[in-house]
Amino acid sequence: MKILGILAAAALAATVSIGSASAAPLTVLEKGGPSSPNPNAPASPDQVFNDFGQDPTALVFDGSNGISIWGGVAHQSGSSSKWTDAWSIDFGAKLFNITFKWFEDGSNAFDGSFVVDGVEAVVFSLPGSSADIGPLTGLVEFVVNPILPNPAGGTEKGYWEVHATAVPIPAAGILLITALGGIAAVRRFSKS
Repeated sequence: MKILGILAAAALAATVSIGSASAAPLTVLEKGGPSSPNPNAPASPDQVFNDFGQDPTALVFDGSNGISIWGGVAHQSGSSSKWTDAWSIDFGAKLFNITFKWFEDGSNAFDGSFVVDGVEAVVFSLPGSSADIGPLTGLVEFVVNPILPNPAGGTEKGYWEVHATAVPIPAAGILLITALGGIAAVRRFSKS
């Protein structure tokens, strides 16, 4: 009877680990807008969007399997042209870490902020770099805002990337919990 219980627990654990396999992460490229497409973006992304716009609720991505987004923004100093990129990602119930990267296009200074759910998470400036944010879950709004005082003046253009990766759940932990549950179930049934 004990061997049967261990085999049942192993079969259940195998089912749980197979069922947890997920689809490939979503890849998104912003094309158009004030900047040319991000030169670091992959050659043939899964999805291409014309422009993200300024309303984070207008464009919602499914990030439940992870997501990578490439975009670009520009700001003309002293002008009414003030572009931002805004979108939302629905991560569902899973936890995700975010890496935000930025760099200038080489023509001028590039500074701004990366806003997550209405909170300024990163203030960025030259040289380009990256920042890690998270873990995040549920529906999250993002805004890349290049509208900070530009000490060099003129037009500032830059590119940004956002990569969301799932916070790993230790597979051994899932297998252990499943095995212990199977053993407990076998004990319960063998006593009755």
